[in-house]
Amino acid sequence: MLLAGALTAAVAAGAGVLVAAVREGGTPAPRSLDRAVPSVTAPTTRAPARSAQPAPVAAGTLRAAPATRSAAPSPTTASRERRTAPAPTSRAAAGATRTGTATFYTLADLPNCGYPDAAASGTYVALSPADFAGSAACGSVFDVTGPKGTVRVTVADQCPECEPGHLDLAAPAFARIADPVAGIVPITFTRVVDPPTPGPVRVRVKEGSSRYWLALLPIDTGNPLASVSVQGMALARTGYGYWVAAAGAGPGPYQVRLTDDRGHAATVTVPLSVGATVSTGTRLY
Repeated sequence: MLLAGALTAAVAAGAGVLVAAVREGGTPAPRSLDRAVPSVTAPTTRAPARSAQPAPVAAGTLRAAPATRSAAPSPTTASRERRTAPAPTSRAAAGATRTGTATFYTLADLPNCGYPDAAASGTYVALSPADFAGSAACGSVFDVTGPKGTVRVTVADQCPECEPGHLDLAAPAFARIADPVAGIVPITFTRVVDPPTPGPVRVRVKEGSSRYWLALLPIDTGNPLASVSVQGMALARTGYGYWVAAAGAGPGPYQVRLTDDRGHAATVTVPLSVGATVSTGTRLY
C-alpha cells in the first residue's frame, strides 16, 4: 500500500516538471549534455555585395584628361614670334644686308651711348649686347626695312635681352616700317657707310671732368669712332659712350683727334666746359 502511494507521487511530480518545461517553450536537455557541450563553429559572415568600382590607379600615373577640358588660349602673334625668332646671324661688314627682327620701345632716360637728344629724335635704335659691342657701335646708322617701308635710325642704346640681329626701335621709327599692333616683325637692315650728318661734330664734356679727369662724348660723327686722343694721348672707350682720360689732360682747351672706323679723321678744339656740349664746326668727311 505504501509502495503504490510512493510510485503515484513520483509519477505526478514528473508530469509536473514536463508540463512546466512545455510552458517555458522547450524540452529540457538531458543531464549528460550539460556536462559535455560540443564546440560550435561560428557561422561565416558574408559581406553584402558591393557595386563594381574602377581599378585603383598607381601613384604617379597620369590620368587621361576629360574630353571636355577647354583648350588653352593660343599665344599672341608677338609672343610666339619672340620665341621663334630667326637664329642669330653673324655680324656683317658695313654695307652688308642682314636679316632679323624688330620691336619697339620708348626711351625714358639717357641711352647707353649717352646722347642727350636721342629721345627727341625719334629715330634711335638699341642693339643686342653682341652687336652693341661695349658701345663700339654708338653712332652707327642703319636703314631698316619692314613690311610697310624703310626708316633710317642711329644706334644710341643697348637692348640687354635682345639676340644678335634683333633691333629695338624707337616707337615712331617702328611705326614707319610696320603696324605697332604686330609688336614684332621680320626685317632686313643695312649699315649706312658715310651717311649725311645733321651738322658738324659736337663734343659733350661730362659732368665731373677737370684737369685731373676728363670724359668726352663725340656726337654726330656719322660713322662709329675707332679712336679718340687728346694731345696725342689715347683715351679709353667706356661702355656708356664716353672716351676717358683717367689721369686728366690738363686745364684745356684740348686738341682732340677723332678717327672713325672708315679711316676718316679730324682734329677739333674742345674747351674744358664741364657739362656743356660744344660745336666744333668740323665734320669727319
